[in-house]
Amino acid sequence: MTTVIIALVIFLFFLVGLIVVRVKSRDRFEIKNTDVVLALVPVALWLFLTGKIHKFVFGEVQIEAALKVATQAPVENQVSKLLPIDAVPLFEKGGTEEIRRAVQSKAQALSFHLGRGYYTGRAIRAYLDELTQYPYLRYVVLNNPDDTFFGLVDARQLTEALRRERVPQPSATPGTPLPGEQAQQFGPMPEPRLTADNVANWLNNKNVDELKTLPGFISADQALDSKADRQKALEQMNALDVQTIPVVNENKKFVGVVDRSKLTASILTDLAAKLEHSE
Repeated sequence: MTTVIIALVIFLFFLVGLIVVRVKSRDRFEIKNTDVVLALVPVALWLFLTGKIHKFVFGEVQIEAALKVATQAPVENQVSKLLPIDAVPLFEKGGTEEIRRAVQSKAQALSFHLGRGYYTGRAIRAYLDELTQYPYLRYVVLNNPDDTFFGLVDARQLTEALRRERVPQPSATPGTPLPGEQAQQFGPMPEPRLTADNVANWLNNKNVDELKTLPGFISADQALDSKADRQKALEQMNALDVQTIPVVNENKKFVGVVDRSKLTASILTDLAAKLEHSE
């Protein structure tokens, strides 16, 4: 069964539901063009964004025009009050004595600067282990020495990866060879690549190639400009296969993220309003 047929079945399901409501209300409930089109909106939006259709006309209402207007609203409006840019305040990683303050401030993003020279693996591990116990921390933001945005990393993915790569402690299980015995049998075990100490070294020495391999990394080149429209945001998310994407301002500084679910909801809200006016 093709995607188009599936989409039509979904639409018919909504349409039948509207008819049932009208019958049960003994025609007190009037089905307007807007109601029919709104039942079709989720299907049409999906088909439109996946390239299956480019235009849909119902009476005098054109889905194509409404979608284009809705998706081309600037993303920067989201940073203000209307839409989904989630402004994410940065907590600059300091000494371990600052961890409690980061917890109290419900830090969502931990910020690092390339080339600072004083980061240690122990402190990075302490921050991530402590802050990821709470639901707030989601991002690690990497900035260039001039404060411009370098890249975004998923904080929880990074924490889990660092935990997996820690050198295992000697096992006390009877019959299990200890690391030294394993080395004698199979040669020295390779050092894990992704460790907190290595991350600290990459930051201190501005090793951009290694930093780009961190889990969930999205580079400055892939970030959205705050003046981008919402269609561009959806296209970029689809291309990167991500649910959130960083946004930078005209000075190339990080200002927040756009979440796919909030962005889609905002498009549907605008679309519904435009369809209502066209009734």
